[in-house]
Amino acid sequence: MVTSISDYKKKVERQIENEAEMRNRGGKRTLDRENKSINKERESMTTHGKKLLKASIDKYEVVIENFLNENNRGPKFVAKKYLDQLDRVEKWIQKEVNGQKNHKRITNLKKFRENLITKYNEVNP
Repeated sequence: MVTSISDYKKKVERQIENEAEMRNRGGKRTLDRENKSINKERESMTTHGKKLLKASIDKYEVVIENFLNENNRGPKFVAKKYLDQLDRVEKWIQKEVNGQKNHKRITNLKKFRENLITKYNEVNP
């Protein structure tokens, strides 16, 4: 129990010392953990390593996206391919309905059209 102002000052000073010691120990613990990671050749697990890894991954992400867009690959290209096939199937269906009216062929073309629509929706949600 605090009985005088001098006791109160001593408690406040002790509290400040304790907080400084906790801060120092926390910093030391962080440095020790980073040094252990470096010794085990796991620099990517340190804070600095994580930042570097994220920066390099972000650069690769941009490069890969540009590559896919420039070389007609990726979801947009696949979706376009399905749409082109879908147009051809629609023309075949119209030709069959207007011409020979073979119901079996029309049914098969409609199933094929449904499969294309399903695949397109998977690629292009």
